[in-house]
Amino acid sequence: MNAKENARRIIEFDGPERVVGGPPCHGVGYLGVNHEGYEGGGHHMPVGSHWTDIWGTTWFREHDGVMGFPRGNPLADLPAALPSFEWPGPDDERICSKIYDSTEGWNKEETFLSGSHRDTLWEKSYMLVGMENMMCFFYTEPAARKITQGRMALQGGISTATIMDGPVEAIRREVVERLWQLGREGGYFCCPDQGMPFPEEHHAAFQQAVEEFGVYPLQPPAA
Repeated sequence: MNAKENARRIIEFDGPERVVGGPPCHGVGYLGVNHEGYEGGGHHMPVGSHWTDIWGTTWFREHDGVMGFPRGNPLADLPAALPSFEWPGPDDERICSKIYDSTEGWNKEETFLSGSHRDTLWEKSYMLVGMENMMCFFYTEPAARKITQGRMALQGGISTATIMDGPVEAIRREVVERLWQLGREGGYFCCPDQGMPFPEEHHAAFQQAVEEFGVYPLQPPAA
């Protein structure tokens, strides 16, 4: 099977051949994909920049080569802040107009057409309510993964700190643990939890570990 078919089987929990870092995609983007705001901003801005994205989250770019950090959460004061919150509109031309031009050159036989964005449910949740509040919600409502098992494919899970700091043995050990924890029934693309300027040796060790241990049927970690 080609890479697109293997990825489809991962997503559908349908007997893929191997775990990979992500599906082959032709991405289309919208205003806000890099946390831009209606008045500008985004992670291309120079270090030291502040801006507000289309969701009302405020950002600060602190380090070169790394996306900015959310520093203001518009829904931190729940439930009081919710009635006045202005949700981005899916029909807003400011947001959607550039999506259609992005489809040029799409090879539909080899790749999926995907909406390119930085935020999944997890990221957008803590950006809106704040990390501390989000952690409390996970504690008070522990059945999030039980609901999604077999229905929602996951991507990420490998600690950027582990890949950044090493050693190689720790990177390989974490890959094996996450593959077994999240991917033994399919539904998992193994990759870092976010992009960072990793040491070349450590990133190579991560990629090699996924290639070596990601072939089905997966094997459990050693005791």
